[in-house]
Amino acid sequence: MKLTRLLARAQGGQADALGDLLEACRNYLRWEARRQIDPDYVPKGDASDMVQETFLDAYRDFAQFRGHSEEEFLAWLRHLLRNNVSNFFRRYRQTSKRNVRAEIPLDAAREPSGGNETVVRELLDGERDDLVRQATKSLSDDYQRILNMWTTEGLSFEEIARRSDCSPSNIRAKWFRAIQKLNDMLSDMK
Repeated sequence: MKLTRLLARAQGGQADALGDLLEACRNYLRWEARRQIDPDYVPKGDASDMVQETFLDAYRDFAQFRGHSEEEFLAWLRHLLRNNVSNFFRRYRQTSKRNVRAEIPLDAAREPSGGNETVVRELLDGERDDLVRQATKSLSDDYQRILNMWTTEGLSFEEIARRSDCSPSNIRAKWFRAIQKLNDMLSDMK
């Protein structure tokens, strides 16, 4: 019932209603996306990435939606999601992209045993002592640029991706690899 009211408000032109409507569908779409994404491809893009792309499409194309019920709206969102997931898989299956099985899951960056929190905390807190600066300078220009945009400019992965003409999942993976390299270099320097 809530979705039906939000849908009517959004179709009536209320500015915040579409955002509220999509947010109310987020968990459902994430569940749908998880069912559709092959686990081997999660390092390249997960359910949240697919949902975000679907939200962007929904914002862009909402004026073309002609339904009036909750069921029609959810079916439309599922269609958008299915197209995004299909495009995502096509991009990696039909090109010579790296083997996704060789990727490291991003969840490893959140694990306390990985030791990455120390480096991230130092970067976030601005505690850039000589060792951190020295280690950072030895990273590739690409890694340095991503870390700079993330730590100094405070940009999200999505914003960095837009500036870099990459996907947010690609930026997350590069960020994680840069943090791993920094952590390894700092461990060797101590």
